[in-house]
Amino acid sequence: MSDTWPSVILSGDLAMLRSFQDTGIPTYVIGSDPGDLKFYSRYCRRSQVIASHTSEPQKALDDLVTLGKRFPEKPVLFYDSEQDALFVSAHRDRLSRYYHFLCPPHEQLE
Repeated sequence: MSDTWPSVILSGDLAMLRSFQDTGIPTYVIGSDPGDLKFYSRYCRRSQVIASHTSEPQKALDDLVTLGKRFPEKPVLFYDSEQDALFVSAHRDRLSRYYHFLCPPHEQLE
């Protein structure tokens, strides 16, 4: 990968993706639905379909870790739903090795 600080969007919608337009920040879109419009946006620099964290949480975690290992520097992980926040928070120890993200303690989310 040539970009050392891509924005990785976990289940973010088009509005989130569009907020990166004209920033110069490359976007790497991830999600479990290959038909999601965000994968086809002109603001999506790269994309990858991963397992759903609601139906296959362990596979989704493994997919995120595998993706995170591909970057020479930890990318920033963005997410936009309560379910995403719960997933990231529950797996913060493992995900924090590969991503930068902000997330309240898991006890505050449950």
